[in-house]
Amino acid sequence: MIRVVAILVVLGLVLLVVGWALRWLVKNRVRIMMHRAPTGREIFWISAALQALWTLLRLLFRR
Repeated sequence: MIRVVAILVVLGLVLLVVGWALRWLVKNRVRIMMHRAPTGREIFWISAALQALWTLLRLLFRR
């Protein structure tokens, strides 16, 4: 039961992050289409989000 709740919470967070990222991409579409290199802060946030997702998935499916 706890695992099901944890999976639902993680899925909700993932959907939230994906929705936020898509909104950001649409908002910054013009700058991205100019092939601007991502800034250090953007790289940091992307890597942090991926690392958090990977950790959560490992914790969930380790059992």
